[in-house]
Amino acid sequence: MSGTIAFWSYSRHDDEAEGGRISRLARDLGAELTMTSGVPTEVWLDLDHLDWGAPWHEEVGEALRAVAYFIPVLTPRFFQRVECRRELNVFTRGGRQDGRVVLPLLYLDYPSARSSAPDPAVALVNRYQFRDWRELRFESPESGVYRRGVHAVARALVDSPALDPALCDNGETVEVLTANVLRGVLDVSAHLHTAHAAIRSAGGNSTALVTELGDTPTELVHTAHVLNGDVYALRAALTRSQEHQALARELGKPLHEVFRRHADLAESLEKMGTRLPGAQHALEAVRLGVLLAADCHHTAAHWSRGS
Repeated sequence: MSGTIAFWSYSRHDDEAEGGRISRLARDLGAELTMTSGVPTEVWLDLDHLDWGAPWHEEVGEALRAVAYFIPVLTPRFFQRVECRRELNVFTRGGRQDGRVVLPLLYLDYPSARSSAPDPAVALVNRYQFRDWRELRFESPESGVYRRGVHAVARALVDSPALDPALCDNGETVEVLTANVLRGVLDVSAHLHTAHAAIRSAGGNSTALVTELGDTPTELVHTAHVLNGDVYALRAALTRSQEHQALARELGKPLHEVFRRHADLAESLEKMGTRLPGAQHALEAVRLGVLLAADCHHTAAHWSRGS
């Protein structure tokens, strides 16, 4: 165990609200890992590993595919950020096929969805035993309680299994994943059609809009999260299969156009939320779903270029 072995996935807004305590915890864990293992060891943290002007989307993806451990810092905001959901998807579905482990850190309680469409991101992290940091977040970093907590996390990471069988190749073929992606695009479009009809029907009334939308925002987020994961899984499968490169190019151009339109729609939804503060929460959920789909345009662009 040496080098950069773990990826720290967290909400920047949470870190700012905590005065940098979450990013400090990542650095403290890296230092403790070095002491515990006896070799230079780091935790990948965007604040430290992304250079100014760097192509962050590509570098984050490369880091996620290189590390063996993924540490999601769980809070309500974690599940509200497209970046956190993307990182979870890339690590669990778009990375290498061996030696990967998810080690959740419970920083704040988060809602375990019990809706008609359970959140796939929540369901995934709930499969893993978490390390509880809810009380330790109030401790001074100089205190013995905090330092023992950091050591316990480092020790658990060093002693964790080198492989989670659930994250190994599950046998999904390029053909199956392609069908899943295309079905996901259609499902997201259907939810967006429903949302658009609700917006038109509400006529600028926030209360009416929330009522008209109903469960559509939640269902859209869940559907788009699965689509996002399927795209990264297909990208990984295509990378391993040279015989399907023509298929990638054929898919790339139309999908890139669809996902680019989602990015434009996200901007419109953000502006609408400021005009209708009473419906902002519901519109933010719709926007999160749209952004999860729009995030896939990077991959579609690679396919269209044959890269």
